[in-house]
Amino acid sequence: MIGGLGVDKINWFDGVATLGYWLGEAHWRKGHMTEAASAALRFAFKELNLNRINVKAAVENTASNATIRKLGFVFEGVQRQNYRARATGKLHDANSYGLLKEDWNKMQEK
Repeated sequence: MIGGLGVDKINWFDGVATLGYWLGEAHWRKGHMTEAASAALRFAFKELNLNRINVKAAVENTASNATIRKLGFVFEGVQRQNYRARATGKLHDANSYGLLKEDWNKMQEK
């Protein structure tokens, strides 16, 4: 296993879910997560018929933030001291992003 990805915290009434992922360092910057996340988004919007996907990334994680933007997510703000790193116990701020189905559909037409 080189990493993990999931669409969870699904709110069926609102049509909203959260995308989460991690990837082992040996596999960074090879396009694996962009490819896997693209497939997950396609499944979430087409098969699950969700309307919105949320995702967060540590402010300092430039690679993850770049991947999220590449997938079409829109930056919506910073959540201060949003999570604690298990390895260090340190609190981190997180960039918050959202992607609407209508925007994702427009990207697929290009």
